[in-house]
Amino acid sequence: MFENQRVLVTGGAGFIGSNLARQLSEAGARVRTTLHIRNSNDPIAEAEYVSADLQALDACREVVKDMDYVFMCAANTQGAAVMTGTPMAHVTPNVVMNTYMLEACHQAGVKKFAFLSSGAAYPDTGARPVSEPEMFSGEPADVYFPVAWMKRYGEILCRTYAEHIDPPMPCVVVRPSNVYGPGDKFDPNTSHVTASLIRRVAERETPMEIWGTGNDIRDLIYIDDFIDGLLAAFLNIDEVIRIIRSSDEPKAALMKAFELSERQAESILELRLRQLAKLEEIKIRGEQEELSEERDRLELLLSADARLKTLVKKELKADAEEFGDNRRSPIVAREAARAMEETDLIPSENITAVLSNQGWVRAAKGHEINASELSYKSGDDYLHSVRGRSNQML
Repeated sequence: MFENQRVLVTGGAGFIGSNLARQLSEAGARVRTTLHIRNSNDPIAEAEYVSADLQALDACREVVKDMDYVFMCAANTQGAAVMTGTPMAHVTPNVVMNTYMLEACHQAGVKKFAFLSSGAAYPDTGARPVSEPEMFSGEPADVYFPVAWMKRYGEILCRTYAEHIDPPMPCVVVRPSNVYGPGDKFDPNTSHVTASLIRRVAERETPMEIWGTGNDIRDLIYIDDFIDGLLAAFLNIDEVIRIIRSSDEPKAALMKAFELSERQAESILELRLRQLAKLEEIKIRGEQEELSEERDRLELLLSADARLKTLVKKELKADAEEFGDNRRSPIVAREAARAMEETDLIPSENITAVLSNQGWVRAAKGHEINASELSYKSGDDYLHSVRGRSNQML
């Protein structure tokens, strides 16, 4: 699907953004990626790198220009230590970036927008696994409270643009948990849990300090696996929606089409994707408004001959400007027309007029006629002949 498609990946120097941009480029996409504070450590030769501060609406409009798809990977992200000390560092810049990027994408007519939310935005369910529909069913954990609500607000914005704004812009929301792999942050002051643990093991930290109670449960996912899942969600969401709308047994159809477990299929259905039928309602209402406007315009036009003549004149002028060119056939002066004689219309052929002794006259074609050898009626024979033309008077 991404072959020759124009794809923007924001946050091109970041952990997820850099890996995603590379995989999209390898898939044949024409990738543009944004940089802000730092450059890419491993730049992609085929990608276009643009320096931009996405906290400015004009910058967002510039980077999304001519893009087909946008992956919003740019974010001000730090580890738990920064979240604890300066929690608003994750909120204000990210809310501004997410808001401006969605607005710029909608104005530019982007075909689909992907937003990276976070598993940290889920409510605290303890040791019980959380499901997708529970995102807004309770408060997030205290340690993640500011960033969690920032991510939740980003999801609400995506839903707004996808369901409540005309024309709608399809949005895909993905909620990763703890992603790790090449390109992650290993700085002890800013790293996430997996990178932090890897660094401590590599440095032979003794004793090794690990935050938490010892009973904490973490979901970990390798970067390549996460990107595969992100792209699968991005590519298949339209098919999922089609199945939910058209299938009599959507759960069974989803399980078969995407090799899902029963619980996975139920989770998708519980996300209330059926509400996306509102998109069809918006489209139908928009078409109805357009048709009503066209009807009113035609009725007004047909009600007055002057308006109709003016419209025809404008259309003829427009066609002449668009398709007209210099005259190709020359204009040549000719003699004035004159009336033709009736005799001019009679064919003119060589004939031989023959007169018999009994006074009969007949014509034979051509001048090479021996009139005396022609056949005559009994008791009649040749008397005289004369050469002439068929349109001459005798």
